Amino acid sequence: MSGECSCKPGWSGLYCNETCSPGFYGKYCQQICSCQNGADCDSVTGKCICASGFKVNMFHFLY
Repeated sequence: MSGECSCKPGWSGLYCNETCSPGFYGKYCQQICSCQNGADCDSVTGKCICASGFKVNMFHFLY
């Protein structure tokens, strides 16, 4: 054990008091969000948060 502390997923910074930068989430804020149309993603789960005026589309179309 090194005794070193690390931030919980979704948090960063010297004191783990900052959320991940926009476009990133998860452990060490290294996962890349895959949201579209200007949506943000939850810094812990990566779940897309729709921008104002948009709704979640639960259907995927195959062409």
